[in-house]
Amino acid sequence: MKRMIVIVVMIVMMLSVVWLINLKEPEPLTEHQRQTVERRFPSYKAAEEAVLLQSNEVEGTIGPYFYKLPNQHYFILHLNDFEHHNDGYVNISFLDMDKNGKTTVKLADPYTVKVTDKEKFIDQSWDEKTPAGLLQFKGGIVDRGDNLDEGIMLSDDETRLALHSQLNKGVIRVDSNGLWRDSSNYYKGYQNKTKNYSSTTAALKEINPHGEQVGNLKKGKTIFYIYQQPYGMMSEWMIIPVIKQGEQFEAGKTIQFSFEKQTIKDKQVNTKFTNQIEDVPFTLHINHQKESQLSAKGLSFNIK
Repeated sequence: MKRMIVIVVMIVMMLSVVWLINLKEPEPLTEHQRQTVERRFPSYKAAEEAVLLQSNEVEGTIGPYFYKLPNQHYFILHLNDFEHHNDGYVNISFLDMDKNGKTTVKLADPYTVKVTDKEKFIDQSWDEKTPAGLLQFKGGIVDRGDNLDEGIMLSDDETRLALHSQLNKGVIRVDSNGLWRDSSNYYKGYQNKTKNYSSTTAALKEINPHGEQVGNLKKGKTIFYIYQQPYGMMSEWMIIPVIKQGEQFEAGKTIQFSFEKQTIKDKQVNTKFTNQIEDVPFTLHINHQKESQLSAKGLSFNIK
């Protein structure tokens, strides 16, 4: 009988030790683990896979969030989330990709941050200094005065983790629709002043669009010239509206955006850009519609 009691006590003690161990927060990365991932990879996909392999217990990826640096590289914020004993965590990684797709990985310090406690976002804030600028994370109660488009995650009890960026000069943020925004959150290129040219050719030559012209759309007196170029695993686009004004051609504004090539291949693009030219409103639709005014490089374009 005594032996049975001793065995039961030992089992209870062992289970208690295991329970206490499991209650511990995830261990921080060792220097060796960091060195395994913090290096240059031959492709974005290889870098992304290395980050995911390093991230234990990963359940999903939030984002990624894309920024275009002055040197034309893409800076990409990766947040991989997971649960550990009903608490939520994110692993934070930074990727830098050049035009050939070669990608350098840098892990945040700390790499793992606890963001929820029993499914409720913790009231906290922290900053990450990056080549794109200052990335500010804030968790806690939702402020209805905030722009919820900046929210990364939103829970049922109205607490969240939000991201706000203070971009460095010349950095572009690629928003959730693929559209380029500057540090003031304006659409990149659409605030440009316009001027008159003697011909469309002269206008396009001075604006110097990137990539190859893949077609155009017409609405009223305006022709929208569309250009595309690949950049690593991204597909970059530029649209230049040119307005015919008598014998002159007015131009200068641009609409710029980019999508992951895989997103285009998977037919997951559905973007709308609404604005006006010469007080005439227009809406540009970019998706995969079969009946379109223009199809190019896997995308469909319509303008109304």
